[in-house]
Amino acid sequence: MYTDESEIRIKAIGGDIFLPDLDLWLDPRKSKPNAYISHGHADHVSRSEKIICSSETAHIINKRFGIKSASIDSIKMRETHRFNNFDLKVIPAGHIVGSSMLLIKNRNNGSTLLYTGDFKVDSSRTCEAASPCHADVLIMETTFGHPKYKFPKRADTEESLITFVRNAINDNKIPIIYCYSLGKSQEVSSLLGENDIPLVVHKSTMQMNEACRELGVNLPESKELNKTSQLQGSAVICPPSASKLQYLNKLENKTTAMISGWGIDDNSRYRYKVDKVFPLSDHADYKQLINFVHTVNPSTVYTVHGFTNRFAADLRREGRTAWSLFKSDQLELFDKQGSKP
Repeated sequence: MYTDESEIRIKAIGGDIFLPDLDLWLDPRKSKPNAYISHGHADHVSRSEKIICSSETAHIINKRFGIKSASIDSIKMRETHRFNNFDLKVIPAGHIVGSSMLLIKNRNNGSTLLYTGDFKVDSSRTCEAASPCHADVLIMETTFGHPKYKFPKRADTEESLITFVRNAINDNKIPIIYCYSLGKSQEVSSLLGENDIPLVVHKSTMQMNEACRELGVNLPESKELNKTSQLQGSAVICPPSASKLQYLNKLENKTTAMISGWGIDDNSRYRYKVDKVFPLSDHADYKQLINFVHTVNPSTVYTVHGFTNRFAADLRREGRTAWSLFKSDQLELFDKQGSKP
């Protein structure tokens, strides 16, 4: 990688991030000797021999994947943990319940590295916003790292969703809302519960709601979805995979919606095969990503996920050192004003 001698070394190996100075992998996809897990989504969780994560994520991955506490070294938010010759601190990432960023400090020379995992800078009902802090090196996700991604105000999107659900119920239709069982399901459950809308939820959503309640998250009660559920007058919350359930497909008076940041794309309704898509995201949009970098103010930025090359190039236009961690970067030529010659 491009790190100098004073920085914490980073290696990109087979699509995973490895820190050789710590013998630590960051969100690896397969089992490793030592792994940091930023949150409980399946694409970030491995059954590694030793797992470091926030206390909340430890609870989530135990409930969701059956990972035993014996293999987990959990850290309370904002507390420092000694790991080899480094200090590790997990700080809120704002993505989902329990999600964290990892701040690493070399005890010998004071150099620092911040790994974001997936993050969101807006506050929400179920988790506090990401808490950026200065670091020498930043490894950040850039899922929406393109200028075309500018999310509407969260309150406006939530109001539109409530209107959609209420209009459906008033028209004797059954609103079915597709969203991932961990993360957006808790946000939607909380929002609809606050507005006194009865909920019927998929089993996987029910399980994750209960796991989050055990962590102190305030969520409304709901009924579990099954073939005999009485759905009239309620909102139904399901993971996207539930769109294949035959008894839901047979409903003639249903109206469907998807909750996704990709709802900002013009063709999203057709891609998800739903009546409406609400761009309620658990990620940062482009401008928020840029502002995050300004706040952290690192010497070097590495981008992962999404528009990695584009976002790194935009940072270089600002005069920063930035690279896509897993893709080759085509270096640009700029004149003194920062535009291409």
